[in-house]
Amino acid sequence: MSIAATKCVPIILFVSHDMGGGVQRHIAQLEELLAGRAEVAKLLSQPGHCVKLSLASDTWYFDQETQFEDLLELLGTMQACCLHVHHLSGFLADFWQLPNRLNLPYQLTLHDYSLINGSTTLSDKDGYCLRDLDRQNTPSLAQLPSWCLDLPQWQLMASELVHAAEHVFCPCGFTLEIFRSHYPDANYRHCYHPDWEFDAPYPAVSSAIRGGGKLRVAVLGMLSREKGADRLDECAIAVRENDYPIEFILFGQAYRRLDGSIVTLGRYEEHELAQLMIAQSIDLVWFPALWGEVYSYTLSHSLRQGLPVLAPDIGAFSERLKGRPLSPIFNYRAPIADVIEQLEAIRQQLLQGSQPEEWAEQDLPSAQDFLYLRDYLAVLPESLPPCRRKLDDFVQYSKQPAALARAAFRTRLLRSLVSVSDARMFSFLQRVIPYSLQKRFKRMLSDKPLHELDS
Repeated sequence: MSIAATKCVPIILFVSHDMGGGVQRHIAQLEELLAGRAEVAKLLSQPGHCVKLSLASDTWYFDQETQFEDLLELLGTMQACCLHVHHLSGFLADFWQLPNRLNLPYQLTLHDYSLINGSTTLSDKDGYCLRDLDRQNTPSLAQLPSWCLDLPQWQLMASELVHAAEHVFCPCGFTLEIFRSHYPDANYRHCYHPDWEFDAPYPAVSSAIRGGGKLRVAVLGMLSREKGADRLDECAIAVRENDYPIEFILFGQAYRRLDGSIVTLGRYEEHELAQLMIAQSIDLVWFPALWGEVYSYTLSHSLRQGLPVLAPDIGAFSERLKGRPLSPIFNYRAPIADVIEQLEAIRQQLLQGSQPEEWAEQDLPSAQDFLYLRDYLAVLPESLPPCRRKLDDFVQYSKQPAALARAAFRTRLLRSLVSVSDARMFSFLQRVIPYSLQKRFKRMLSDKPLHELDS
């Protein structure tokens, strides 16, 4: 075991789940931003009520139920200057009190809606976003962990967490207003994620069909019902049956088998996406989501490539696309016929286009009140703890527990099931088994999203 953190820089403790996705991307961006100016320790929930703590090259594992006090002792020895809470999925109730137990200030980032009713997507049984406050407070629509008694207990704990944070970062005005309606007195900061600061201004928008008269439409990511898998399927069937000049290419995979007319490319690495979309002669990116995405890194990919976009009127989409040419917004509950009508209108517009259209009204970092690149370190405490933190006494916690090996086996099993999900028998089962039961079974095997099963 090494002696960690010999440099006299602050340690920031990030608290999150270990399920990848946009939360992991955001944390990686913050680590890049902080390099040389602060060290990042990460406390990540693990399967089997375990947690993993890492700092530099050192890693420790603790059982949440029996070793919480031991973890607190190590964290006290580590002498972090503050916490940044990203997500509490997978943590037991004691961990909601971590800032108080460590007597440290903390920041909070809202990556989804789980602090409202336990559901990351804040969706109803059909996958649609709950826009109404009363329905957001409906106990039967909540998705709470087993240790939580009821929705009032959950929202009381969430209220205390949100209101006590020094800053609550939220990249989406739509999401922020939902949280403000539940927890009105928090110190909210409306700010996009750091990749926008790196990329802005985005390029002009391509205004011509790339590969002939057909509109080649990309859908990005691993699609659940909430992310629009069923809507994509219904749209593709209608396009095929009516012989519309539109083709759908799914960069990723859906939770179930989709219509055979959809070209499904499967899993991709993030750094490969730009070249893959060029190779497929993509004309437009469509987001068929039924829920209000809080940021959407796949939207960032589309903006960087200057592609036209069709997106729903909830979540981050309409906000981030405001004033952008060739980026129409549709009603998130619109019938399939209306969506196809908009796709055809875009196709006709692109057939007439020539020069890329400038995005004159896009938001720019220079106009923002808070920027990660400029202001993030300024919200941290000024005083530094001693520069040496000897952690050798905790070497007994460095061995990975058996529960994680069992969880890895379940993840491999789920990956195998996903790989054969196109088989006729699995397709039949997916149609007859209620979606809620499918989700529950999937979570029994792994909490990871489908696109993170190989990580």
